[in-house]
Amino acid sequence: MPSRITIRSPRHTLTLPHSTPLSSTLPFAKLISRSTVLRKARVLSPSSSCLASSTARNSTEVTDRQQVNLSSFTVDRIIGTGSFARVKVARYKETSEVVALKIMSKAEILRKKQVEHVRNERTLLTTLSSPFIVTLKGAFQDRENLYLIEEFVQGGELYSVIRQKRRLNVAEATFYLAEIASAFTYLHSRHVLYRDLKPENVLLTSSGHIKLSDFGFAKCLSSSEKTYTVCGTPEYLAPEVIRLEGHSYSYDWWCLGILLYEMVVGKAPFLHKNPYKLYEKILNKEIAFPANMDPKARDLIEKLTRKDPKERLTETEVMAHSFFRSVNWCVARQCGLSPPFTKDILSDFDSHHFDHYPDERVRLADRRTVTEDLFKCFN
Repeated sequence: MPSRITIRSPRHTLTLPHSTPLSSTLPFAKLISRSTVLRKARVLSPSSSCLASSTARNSTEVTDRQQVNLSSFTVDRIIGTGSFARVKVARYKETSEVVALKIMSKAEILRKKQVEHVRNERTLLTTLSSPFIVTLKGAFQDRENLYLIEEFVQGGELYSVIRQKRRLNVAEATFYLAEIASAFTYLHSRHVLYRDLKPENVLLTSSGHIKLSDFGFAKCLSSSEKTYTVCGTPEYLAPEVIRLEGHSYSYDWWCLGILLYEMVVGKAPFLHKNPYKLYEKILNKEIAFPANMDPKARDLIEKLTRKDPKERLTETEVMAHSFFRSVNWCVARQCGLSPPFTKDILSDFDSHHFDHYPDERVRLADRRTVTEDLFKCFN
């Protein structure tokens, strides 16, 4: 158990009206450093192949057992926050199974125009089954909130590992990058674009392996399509996303390059307190590398973060890069690599690897504006 408790402020989501130009949103970015920014510029129909029938799970659904509601759980502290959601540790009373309960305020979902994204997240997670993706066990709702029941990944966030160590060595970064790349390979093969990679969304199991979480901005997309939704963490936005030129799977690979830089240097390559300057850097500046940067890591970062998405490495080229020379990809995809760190877990209810958040209540819905029809397919 750590000797000092860190209180961490929540990182909120910014949602903007459809007609808002990107340039006019920049002052608001000061309020959401390292959080997620979203602007819906255009809606494309999802690829049906993404939502093909595939409901295999890593464990039995909680909601298959009986009619579940909030009273079915013993709810403990907050381990994550968002603009309209809180994630809490909870124990399912019937079986004593410990889960992560994502609680989303209907009023805030409506106010931020996130109904479709929430629906998509719930639907999409039922189709995915990978050792590198958090498992959805079920969902339910009441008059005030929506609830996602997810597996409890006890090792905390990759963000905390980077913060504690200040920077990772090449071997450590190679492991995490290989597992994230394996997750992307799986998602892209199922026509799913993730779009929200950052250390806070990479959870670690007690054995040290990664699991991607938070699929609110994931999108079904065919290989020939582009999407025009501006979303992601400001420091991780790709140039084509900022320019509203449309983006595809190369956006995920850009984010992988930014994450590699943050892991081995200890900070993101593009930083500025002034949001206008931040986006100008992403669009116009080249990444500055430390003199002692590992040459293979530098080469991979440079090729993943080319301004023109057509010039970035493809999935096949990423796997073949010399940075991953020590990686057996068949072993990596089966979760067979040896993690650089394991996590000490005191019990199945232990959450000490997560930061402490203020115990804020999720805002209750205005029952005059929430209708059952909007969320009838959520359960």
